[in-house]
Amino acid sequence: MSMSSGNLFRYSNRQTEKTTDQYVPRFRWCFLYPRYWLLWCGLGLAWLVIFLPNSARNLLANGLGKLMYRRGAKRREIILINLRWCFPDLTELEREHMASRYSSLMMRTVLDYGFMWWGSQNRLEKMIHIEGEQHIRDSLNEGRSVLIFTGHSVALDFGAQALSRRFPGGGMFKPQRNDLLEFFVSRGRARFGGRLYPREAGIRRMVRALKEGEISYYLPDEDLGGSQRTVFAPFFGVQQATLIALGRIARMANASVLPAMTYFEPGTGTYRVVIDPPLEEFPSGDDHQDALTQNRELERLIRRAPDQYMWSFRFFQTRPQGEKNPYPYG
Repeated sequence: MSMSSGNLFRYSNRQTEKTTDQYVPRFRWCFLYPRYWLLWCGLGLAWLVIFLPNSARNLLANGLGKLMYRRGAKRREIILINLRWCFPDLTELEREHMASRYSSLMMRTVLDYGFMWWGSQNRLEKMIHIEGEQHIRDSLNEGRSVLIFTGHSVALDFGAQALSRRFPGGGMFKPQRNDLLEFFVSRGRARFGGRLYPREAGIRRMVRALKEGEISYYLPDEDLGGSQRTVFAPFFGVQQATLIALGRIARMANASVLPAMTYFEPGTGTYRVVIDPPLEEFPSGDDHQDALTQNRELERLIRRAPDQYMWSFRFFQTRPQGEKNPYPYG
């Protein structure tokens, strides 16, 4: 059950089953063609990795993460630009350490995807812990819809899957570039009842799902360009083109908006989903004020574990008039 506000599931060149605007992953026989054999080998290794102890997975992730950080010049530069803008008080050495740590943590959670795909429900229950679940139940008991407001942390999918085992819910789907990998990832996300909706369904599909009692995930932290859908609001003190749909969805669905983030605990190899109380006086009816609240809350969630946020996104590529895109890569 992974959700995104943009670049969502595309129907072209994919066989899908469409049920009430819902994407259902389906296995295709073409996945057995030679062009997928290398990926099948990688998936086999992912299955073997889940049998390693936590310490071994940490060591493997640290090595692979450092390798990815050193060799991925494009990604490394994007990460460092974001950290310079968001954490100007840190030294360059401290920012490079955070960037390297982020790469290792990203790789560590990737190594755990095998648990999402093949782990038993009992194993996953022991692996992923939820704090603040009562906030969801309280809102539902009050007759409110529940909209989970979160951001792109490295552990995002683990929290979404854990909630899907407890509550009916879903959100919009972001595709993988490789069809076979997309099948595995989306199957893992929908494995315990999580629903995936295509972009074409629009926010009205999410509103309808909320009104029908589903718990919806929404991630408004990508830069999708300046348009009527965005306003500029500070994010870590930097003006960002901020999506305004969160407040509008909440208003249309009479939804409580619960800030939440999923964090990885390296020492234990477990995941912690932290759900905070509903935002007060949100939505306010003012798009700019709601964007200020949204970014402030997202900052707060990120600061709990800043090295676990996906700093490899181009968060600031859309600039106010007169400012240049800071990223060297288009």
